[in-house]
Amino acid sequence: MEMTNFQNLFDYVEKAAETRPDAVAYTDGAESLTVGEVYRTAIAVAGALAGFGRRKPIAVFMERGPFAAAAMIGVLGSGNFYIPLDEELGLYRIQKILAETDPVAIVADTSVKAIVDGFGLKCAVIMFDEIKLEKLKQYIHVRSFERIRVKETVPYKIKRIKTSSLYKGETKIKTEGALGKRYVEYDVTYVNGVEESKTEISSETIKESKKQVLIIYVIYINTIVINMQYIFYHFLNIYFDKTLQYRREYR
Repeated sequence: MEMTNFQNLFDYVEKAAETRPDAVAYTDGAESLTVGEVYRTAIAVAGALAGFGRRKPIAVFMERGPFAAAAMIGVLGSGNFYIPLDEELGLYRIQKILAETDPVAIVADTSVKAIVDGFGLKCAVIMFDEIKLEKLKQYIHVRSFERIRVKETVPYKIKRIKTSSLYKGETKIKTEGALGKRYVEYDVTYVNGVEESKTEISSETIKESKKQVLIIYVIYINTIVINMQYIFYHFLNIYFDKTLQYRREYR
């Protein structure tokens, strides 16, 4: 299954869990998790983090292994980004990373609980071992909301002027069009970290678009009639000329 078809790693795992849930996703020799187990664990973690907003730093401080990897995927599923930590980094480096990234929460397991308690962190601490996987059903669809403000391009309208003075299939631009710009506020709903719906709340135009005027070829019915009349009279004149010439020659 190609990663290029998915928005993020969580989306990839979700789709893989539908098609091959029993395939081994991660193993370190001592422990292993199937794709289905990784997905269920990630969903549970994402549910536990649902109240922390989106696009926020969340640290994952756990013993290296399959469950730490699943927890990181769960952070992605909540719409946030993870900061991977483990004891091998050393306490000084861990504290420096936490100070610089200022996470809104930290997911930890019992193997590092004493270290986390000693840090005196102001952020929320979510104990991985206390996340109830048996209550998974309530987290199957982790829904979160966000209001965003984006800059958008406003397309220009095209006015077409018809004329028969051009060649067939020919067009000419009389006035060049210009794209506009605007700021738009949306309320966005995400399910499992993937955008589900987007509702426009307000907009502010910063540059008006300019209409493009396009001249296009068209053949009018009256032009066809006039042309047919011209052809008819032209051949009629030729006929009479030939007839007169014939009579003169054989008198």
